[in-house]
Amino acid sequence: MNKRRKFTALLGILICVALLMSCKKNDTGEGTYELYYVNVQTQALEQEEVQIEGDTTEEKIESMLKELKKNPEDVEVKSTFPKKIKVEKWELTNGRLGISFNQEYKNVKKVPELLFRASLVQSLIQIDGVDSVKFYIGGDPLCDANGNEIGAMNDEYFVQNIGSTLHTYQSVDLELYFANSEGDKLVTETEHVRYNSNTLKEKLIVEELMKGPSAETYKKVIPMDTVLLGVSVKDDVCYVNFDNGFLNMTDIQPEVTIYSIVNSIIRGGSVSKVQILVNGDSNLKYQEQVDLSQPLTEREDIVED
Repeated sequence: MNKRRKFTALLGILICVALLMSCKKNDTGEGTYELYYVNVQTQALEQEEVQIEGDTTEEKIESMLKELKKNPEDVEVKSTFPKKIKVEKWELTNGRLGISFNQEYKNVKKVPELLFRASLVQSLIQIDGVDSVKFYIGGDPLCDANGNEIGAMNDEYFVQNIGSTLHTYQSVDLELYFANSEGDKLVTETEHVRYNSNTLKEKLIVEELMKGPSAETYKKVIPMDTVLLGVSVKDDVCYVNFDNGFLNMTDIQPEVTIYSIVNSIIRGGSVSKVQILVNGDSNLKYQEQVDLSQPLTEREDIVED
């Protein structure tokens, strides 16, 4: 094992996604990759430089899966592979790596499962030829606690918060967009929020939108049963990934729902565009009306005068 390069990753608040950084394809040297392991003390993910054998993409995948099962020499970190979990088979098709695990996967508790999934995805997508990873149990796709299928995951599925002052807090006034009483126009509401300084601001905005407005005459725009899978920022674009609950019908006009998110993030965050995904997929039309295949920019024409 080579010298460790440590990056401490906060996991968020034990929700449906582990927070990790968007990573690049392997640039540490030929055969050398940054594999993710869990810190025994902090339960945060850390990276270790590891030599991976193999000339082809398939050989590197097989070698990396074997390495990820092993515990590193550094006693402070260990493999995220839960006990009794085995890879039954895997298949690479057009850049998507499908990995099938044995039935014991169903017994893994929430936090270890998040760590495991995040470490494998972030490690494997560094291999050229692997663009995303999808998990299966036997032949069935992995689903969340609500029974919704978890799609293919890539570097936009996770985001890392790094910082030395892990428990400092600050306050901010957020200009949030909700629906008017008819659900056909956007209205603004300013919320004063105190938050952990390591929280991605764009994620904070989405979470506040999901809570709904304070004013009784305004309407919540995001369906009640929606789960936020991840928020990340890359190249001036904010990627917001929801589960299938986001597709549930409401009495809000589809454009109002979508642009409440887009306008709020652009006004309060640090990006100029927003890409909305559902289970990692953007190739869809929200309620058959709003095209989500491309990042969206702010719209003022649907804001109530």
